[in-house]
Amino acid sequence: MIPNEWLVAKTSIDRVEALMQPKDNSYRGHIYLDHAQWEQFKAKLGPGDELWEFRSPPETGQTGGQEGYVIVREGTPAEAIPGSRLW
Repeated sequence: MIPNEWLVAKTSIDRVEALMQPKDNSYRGHIYLDHAQWEQFKAKLGPGDELWEFRSPPETGQTGGQEGYVIVREGTPAEAIPGSRLW
């Protein structure tokens, strides 16, 4: 699971969806997430849960690193979905 140290910033469904690449794969978005996986992921958000961005630090040695979104439940990362930034 995602360590707490990888949490970058609290966010919201509305903010993530505003940044996502559209389903038509045009290049208007800034983040690529599989739309079907995103729908399944956000359905797991429950009362009191928080949505956070995460990013692995360079010192982890992860090739290319990891980043995406994670559901934080009672202060603990519970479910994650990987994402990719589109530059």
